[in-house]
Amino acid sequence: MELKPREREILLEYFSIKGGCKYLNVDRIAYLSENWEIRHDNLLQIKFRAFQKLERSCEDEQKKTEATLLTLEEKAFESELENMLRSTGHLFPITLEQVAAFLKLGLDEEVSDDCKDPLADLIKKKNEEK
Repeated sequence: MELKPREREILLEYFSIKGGCKYLNVDRIAYLSENWEIRHDNLLQIKFRAFQKLERSCEDEQKKTEATLLTLEEKAFESELENMLRSTGHLFPITLEQVAAFLKLGLDEEVSDDCKDPLADLIKKKNEEK
């Protein structure tokens, strides 16, 4: 979300008040009204709507961040679960670490004949690395 130049300048004027003043002085109001060719009541309305736009944008960004974090947690869990399933033989092991964990459990006897060749290839690669 991007503010229009008029909205940006008006918000900056209102929220960068200096000298401990609570309100924008008459000269600054006159400057903004003249510069953007608007009346004082329109100036206040533009400020109000632009501020709402900023609030909505911040809320949207916060929701996106929370969704991303949740997704990262889910991905980490999914990866851990897949690794566990592959290491125990419930899914076919695809990395050498998974093959090693699978062989350590002694479950390779339960693998069907059509799956033995790919497993043998992975075991062969593992032995070649040693």
